[in-house]
Amino acid sequence: MLNPETVSKPKMKDLFRTFVEDWNTVTLPKKYYDLAAHERKMQSIALGETLLLQDGQYDFRADEAAHARGSKQPAKKVGDDLLSQQALVELRRIQRERDEGVQMKKRGLATKQSLGVRYE
Repeated sequence: MLNPETVSKPKMKDLFRTFVEDWNTVTLPKKYYDLAAHERKMQSIALGETLLLQDGQYDFRADEAAHARGSKQPAKKVGDDLLSQQALVELRRIQRERDEGVQMKKRGLATKQSLGVRYE
């Protein structure tokens, strides 16, 4: 589902043109006819609930396929993407220097080239 806040104007116009054409020719996808059912389906997919067939029976093949898609990515270890306390302090310092540099430029003052730069 597209977020209207992140879609560009030309893309939005193209999507609207497609919608109007489908509306005028009565060829809208099924989701437009029963919005409540479509929202329930999207909610269950987002929550990772089981997939059911049309008659209410459980579809093992669809569930296995969904599990296979999800298990192809390696599991993350806890703490892999966390920064140390020292790294966080360094990043805060750099951000503070950048903010100070922006304020200095707004006031018309000269700034150092190394202000807010991280060297590794």
